[in-house]
Amino acid sequence: MIKQLHWSGIPCIIGGIVFPFALLQHPIVALGQIHNTPYTLVHVLAGTALGLLLVGLFALYARSGTGMKPLGRFGVLIASIGTVFEIAYLLIDGFGAPTLALASPAPLQGVDAHAVLLKSLGPVGMMFLLFELCFVVGYLMLALAKLDAHVFPRWTGVWLLSGALLFGLQTLLPQFVVDLGAALLGLGFIEMGFVLFFKRRERGDENNTPSH
Repeated sequence: MIKQLHWSGIPCIIGGIVFPFALLQHPIVALGQIHNTPYTLVHVLAGTALGLLLVGLFALYARSGTGMKPLGRFGVLIASIGTVFEIAYLLIDGFGAPTLALASPAPLQGVDAHAVLLKSLGPVGMMFLLFELCFVVGYLMLALAKLDAHVFPRWTGVWLLSGALLFGLQTLLPQFVVDLGAALLGLGFIEMGFVLFFKRRERGDENNTPSH
């Protein structure tokens, strides 16, 4: 199984590229303007990218093996839970907000789409915010563990740490800062994917080189 881990680097790289790209295309619009934007497509792309990054998390755990400290193990667990619910929220938002736009009265058509959706979800919406915190804390723990380990380049942990902080504070920061956080998270996963795939392949190529 360990020998096949390098293949997980491919979805890791693709997810790291698609995730920030999707968020850069994310329209910040009022509810009544949703149908004039690729709102659903952007959310499906972002959710798919996070699903690919989830594969990378599992590969990270498997590659680190017993060398991963408890901080990293809990980080992978919490980040995985947060990622699953972040995917769920993206899909609910992507398909639910356009549906609300068709059924909502005129006074709500000028309100931010995310605000209307969260209010319509009631207590469930608050739970999604809690799981978003889980997403951020998990990646922060994972990034700190990477900074303390030697399985991946030290910069991988720096990208994940910076990205998690900026992306996690999206309700307090300007949109361009949140986009930067997503880009840094993506960069961390791209670098992780290169290590998982290409470094493994290089070692395999060296082993298969005929001796003279």
